[in-house]
Amino acid sequence: MSKQAQINFDGLVDAIRAVDQRLSSYACQAVNISLTLRNFLIGLQIAEFELRGADKAKYGERLLSELAERLASLKISNCNRRQLYDYLNFYRAYPQIARTVSAQLQTFLPEHVKGKIRKAPTLSAQLTIPPDIGQLNTYVSWYRKNMMSKGDNPPVGILLCTQKDHALVEYALAGMDNNIFVSKYQLELPKKDDIQRFLEGQIQAL
Repeated sequence: MSKQAQINFDGLVDAIRAVDQRLSSYACQAVNISLTLRNFLIGLQIAEFELRGADKAKYGERLLSELAERLASLKISNCNRRQLYDYLNFYRAYPQIARTVSAQLQTFLPEHVKGKIRKAPTLSAQLTIPPDIGQLNTYVSWYRKNMMSKGDNPPVGILLCTQKDHALVEYALAGMDNNIFVSKYQLELPKKDDIQRFLEGQIQAL
């Protein structure tokens, strides 16, 4: 078995900063999905450091506190100790999400994780994050449990997938009662057919 590359604490900080900068740039396109992926990847990086970090023994139980302090000094938001703990638990609860990360973002995955992805079957080479409605429901459920503030309306996910001249649009309700969705959201949201026609028109214009 080949020896896995190790990173030190500074490398962990740099990896998290890179994830934050890359996923924050997607905010206007898909804010909830981007935020969820950002938090998942941060959790993954922390888990990898705990397992293989070159200087992990130096930090021990103080790791999340030290990391939160360093990230705060770099003005990286939503990374206090409690939030980092939640991100770590999110990764541990749903490690399979790594398989849904698009090729452009796989640079943030450790080599041994990318190796597992290459060996695993994929749903479609054309689909980007997330690949199916079930996975999006997982994201929405986690966001509702861990990120919502008091008074927020329950989140709704919108799955947008494109293939050549065709587009797919689905709503992910993550267990929300359909009557609530119809009464509180559907009157305000564009119809799926309208979104689909718009996307297909944009594809044809490219």
